[in-house]
Amino acid sequence: MIKEIKKEFTMDDALKIQLEHLRDWKLVLSPKAYIRILDEAIDRNKKGYKSPDDVWRGCDIETFIHNEMMRERG
Repeated sequence: MIKEIKKEFTMDDALKIQLEHLRDWKLVLSPKAYIRILDEAIDRNKKGYKSPDDVWRGCDIETFIHNEMMRERG
C-alpha cells in the first residue's frame, strides 16, 4: 500500500498562484485595466490574510474584473 504525502497549502503557495493569475491577466487586459487589478491585489495583500485559502486569486479576480467592466459600462 502506497501512502500519499499530503502537502500543506501555504501562504507562499497561494501568493505564487496569485502572481501566476495576475501574469495571465496581463496578457489579455488593457494596460489601464491591468493596473487596476494589480492595485487591488496590492491593497488586499497589504491588509493580510488569515489563511492561504483567503488570498485573492482565481475566480475572485475574474469576478472583480467582470464587476469592474460592468461598472464602467454603466
